Amino acid sequence: MNLLRYIQENCDEVWKKDQFVMTDHVEGASFGNELIRYENSFLVIEFVNERGHYTMEFISKVSRDKNHRYSIELLRQLITGENDLRPSLDDVNGSFLRTSLSELISRFEASMIDETRKELSILEKRRAKKLFG
Repeated sequence: MNLLRYIQENCDEVWKKDQFVMTDHVEGASFGNELIRYENSFLVIEFVNERGHYTMEFISKVSRDKNHRYSIELLRQLITGENDLRPSLDDVNGSFLRTSLSELISRFEASMIDETRKELSILEKRRAKKLFG
């Protein structure tokens, strides 16, 4: 499966509703690598296929840490409380995206970003402690 097809199958309706625009689509000449970037007024969502390993990151355009990236497993933990270090865009994360992407996007709106950033910071520290002791 290619990256664009994964996005269409798991995230397509949200792009229409939340007025996201594809701002970048780069395909690498080797290994089938690919980057697809969608943006709206307050959020950038990047999808990456690196040698068949699909990932997704959220980047706020309104917070003080504009360039800070939040991975799909951290965002899933924020919404569901699941402590599963699954960074790949697989069927489990696809199901999560189909049911929760609108909620995730709303967490990055100006009215919610400070609270979201604080919660994600706590989760990042817990994840680092779990991974590195």
